[in-house]
Amino acid sequence: MTASSEPSSRKFNIGRLELAAICVIVAAYVIWLLLLPAFPTEDGPIHLYYTHVLKALLSGHASVYTGFYRVKHLLPPYALYYYALLGLSYFVPLLMADKIIVCAYFVSFVFGFRYLARAVGVNADAMTLFASLLLLNWPLGMGFVNFCLSLSSAFWAVGLWLRFAGRAGGVQRILFVGLAVAAMFTHPVPLLMMLGAAGLEFLVRIIRHSKTWRTLPHLGADALTLFAAACTLGYVKLFTNSSPLHQTALDEQGRTGLALVANNAMTYAEEKGVAFLLGPGAGLRTYRVILLLALIVPLAIAVWQITKNRRGRHWTLAEAVLVVAAASLLLLPFIPHDLNGSHFFAERLLFVVWILPMFAASGGLKFSRATRLSGIGFVLVSQAITLFLANAKLRPVADLIAAADRGPGQVAAKRGELGLVLEDGRRASPPPGLGFNPLLWGAVDVVRHDDAVMVNAPWLDLAIIPLGAGPNLPVDGLKPSELEFPSILRNDLMTEPEVRHRLLSSVSFVLIQQAYRSPAQTVDPLLAAGNGRWDCQTPELGWVRVCRADR
Repeated sequence: MTASSEPSSRKFNIGRLELAAICVIVAAYVIWLLLLPAFPTEDGPIHLYYTHVLKALLSGHASVYTGFYRVKHLLPPYALYYYALLGLSYFVPLLMADKIIVCAYFVSFVFGFRYLARAVGVNADAMTLFASLLLLNWPLGMGFVNFCLSLSSAFWAVGLWLRFAGRAGGVQRILFVGLAVAAMFTHPVPLLMMLGAAGLEFLVRIIRHSKTWRTLPHLGADALTLFAAACTLGYVKLFTNSSPLHQTALDEQGRTGLALVANNAMTYAEEKGVAFLLGPGAGLRTYRVILLLALIVPLAIAVWQITKNRRGRHWTLAEAVLVVAAASLLLLPFIPHDLNGSHFFAERLLFVVWILPMFAASGGLKFSRATRLSGIGFVLVSQAITLFLANAKLRPVADLIAAADRGPGQVAAKRGELGLVLEDGRRASPPPGLGFNPLLWGAVDVVRHDDAVMVNAPWLDLAIIPLGAGPNLPVDGLKPSELEFPSILRNDLMTEPEVRHRLLSSVSFVLIQQAYRSPAQTVDPLLAAGNGRWDCQTPELGWVRVCRADR
C-alpha cells in the first residue's frame, strides 16, 4: 500500500481522477434525486406539514391553523431546517424544496468529509470515495435531515479547527463559531461531537507540551474560540429536559441489562442504523456487503498504518481517530436507544461510528497508484449498484407520495377540518427493499394538500421544534408516544373507550394508511368500536383510506 516511485505528474493525475470521480458521484446523486417526483422519508411528511403550518402562522394573515397550533419558539434548535424549507417554499413546491435541501446535504457531506480528511492525512480523496457510499443512509431515510445536515457542518468545523488551531486565523475562528451556531440551530448531537473533537485536540496539545504549554502559540485565542463556540450548548440546554438521561428502561420485547446490550450488538451487526436498503434478494445482499466493506476496508487500513507507525514510535492524528472509532464500536451497544426524548438516539450514532475508520485511514502512508485505481473502480461500481437499487425501490413510493401531494383523487377534507392520521391495524409486510417505512406518515401529505388540521401531530410537546399545540387542538390526555407513533395511538384507543369517544367525536375525518396491505373492505375495528357511523372509501391512491364521520 505504500507509494511507488512514480513521477509526480502521474501521482497528480491519480489525485485529479479521484476528485473527478467524487464530483461525478455527487452530481449523479443530485441529478437522480431531482428527477424523482419526491424523496420519500419516514418523518418527511410531518416536517413538510409543519413548514406549511408555520408559513401560514407567520404570514400575518388569518389562518385556519390559528388556535390549533402556535409558534412556540422562533429559534429553537431545529429552526434552521424548517426556515430553509419555508424560504424555498416561496419559490418552489414543498416537495421540491425538500429535495433541494437533501441535495445540499449530499454536497456538504461529501466535500465536508473531504475537507476534514485532508487535514488528517494524505489519503483523503481515496477515503472520500468510500464515504460517498454512505450518502444514502438510514438516518436520512428516517427523515432525520436535521441530524444529517448538522453532521456535515461538524465535518467542516472540525476540519477548520485543525487548520487554525495553534496558528493565526481570525476569519477562520469566526467561521468556526458560525458553524457551531448553525449546528446549534440544526441538531445538538453533531454539535457536541464538533466541540468534543476540538476540545480533545486542544487538551492533547496541552498534555503533549505539559512543561511549556503556557508558551504555546495562540493558545489563548484557541481557548477563547472554543469557549465562544461552546456557549451554544447553553442555548441548547434551554430546550432540553431537566433529566437528560431519562430513557425507556425496557425495549418493546421487555429485555434489560446484558440481554438488551446483546440484542443491540446483533442489531448493529445487521447494519440497521446505516443501511438505507434492506430486504431479501441478491441485489440487496450485495448492497449490504458493500456497506460492510466500507467499514472493514478503512478499519483494516487504519490498523495496518498504526502498526507501522508504532514501530517507528510515531503518534498521528489518524491513530487518535482510530482509537476513538474502536472505543465507539465497543461502547455503542451500551448506549440507550432513547435519550432526552430523542428516539433512535443510539441507532443514528452507528452511522457516525461507521464513518470514523474512514477518517483514520485518511492518514498514514500514502496508497500506491494501483491501490488508488482499485479503490476508484470499486466505489464507482458500488455506486452504480446502489443507485440502481435505490431507484428501483424508491421511485414507486415517490410516485405515491407525489400523488398524495396532489390530492387523493377525491376531496378528503374541507379547509380547516380536523382529522386523524392512523395506520391500518392489520399486519403488513415490511416496505419492499427499504430500511424504513416511507408511507408511515405519508397520508399527512393529503392533509397538507387540503389545508386540514392534523390532530395527532407528533413532537408538539418537544421544545426543539418551532410549533406547539394550540388551545383548540383536542390532544388533552394523549401521551407523547401516542402522538409520535400512529400504531401506539390505535392500540391505546382500542382499550380506552373514553379517550376514543372524545377524540373521534372531535374530528370530521380519519385517514388510514393501509400501504403494503390489500384495500380494506370492512369497517375499521377502531371506528366500529366508537360511537357514530363512518363512511369509508378507498380513493385512487389505494394506500390511503378516507373515513368521514356521518353526523
